[in-house]
Amino acid sequence: MNRARRSSTTTTWDRDFRPAVKYRHDVNDGKEIIWASERDGWEHLYLYDGVTGKVKSQITKGDWVVRNIDRVDDDSRQIWFEAGGMVAGQDPYFTQLYRINFDGTGLTRFTEADGNHTVTFSSDKQYYVDTWSRVDLPTVAQLRHTADQKVVLDLEKADAAPLLAAGFRFPEVFVAKGRDGKTDIWGVITRPTNFDPAKKYPVIENIYAGPQGSFVPKTFSPVSGDQALAELGFIVVHIDGMGTSNRSKAFHDVAFQNLGDAGFPDRILWHKAVASKYPSYDISRVGIFGTSLPADRTPWVACSSIPSSTKWW
Repeated sequence: MNRARRSSTTTTWDRDFRPAVKYRHDVNDGKEIIWASERDGWEHLYLYDGVTGKVKSQITKGDWVVRNIDRVDDDSRQIWFEAGGMVAGQDPYFTQLYRINFDGTGLTRFTEADGNHTVTFSSDKQYYVDTWSRVDLPTVAQLRHTADQKVVLDLEKADAAPLLAAGFRFPEVFVAKGRDGKTDIWGVITRPTNFDPAKKYPVIENIYAGPQGSFVPKTFSPVSGDQALAELGFIVVHIDGMGTSNRSKAFHDVAFQNLGDAGFPDRILWHKAVASKYPSYDISRVGIFGTSLPADRTPWVACSSIPSSTKWW
């Protein structure tokens, strides 16, 4: 999620942090307040009576999370926000742009493609550029009309053909069930450009398990640290286990007073699921590295009761 900061005139956001009760917008000098809360189990927006302190209504609702507030129009009583997990069948970490009225009606979607979106509006707000990509889809950009969200012009569609001709391999998005047997755990697999499926490759997990964000790459990049490491003869993976952010409150609460968990029960199951599908994924040789909090987790792995069939080194 993202964490909001309130100044005297504007609200700004630090990406990779979560708002969780940190977002506030005063309407009509505080007579009404828009507030973010996870009280129903998901990060949503609520309209408060600023005088009595009571909730007037829940603005957003559903099994998805508000990820960012782009702007609030007090005059039209509308909120422009980014959300993740609202579109069935898409990666729940992908952000899409929406608009909604203060009373929870009029939900309008401004982006639609299956990817992670960034939107930039013209100065008069009449048009916007929708840019999106995935780890396995190069960047696409369109100019759209704000009033009806229709495409005005296809601006750009990146061509990966030269990269593929040079041996580039797209990372693979992989999803497996977590420790509860029902929650999807998302990750990506990066293989060397000279990958041979008939061979077995040692695995390295590039881990960051902090509760302040989610860390699996979601956008296209022709150059990455994971790819550089894979070129040395490894399969390199990124995983967001339970305890990281940008999912439900229950998903995130695994880390509460429990940072030592670091999502490892989910990560181990994810590794095993990949190995069961791909014989080239050598689960008998699995390494782990990271910085900051993950660096603290590395010795924990070495001393834990992980089954002997998995070696973390």
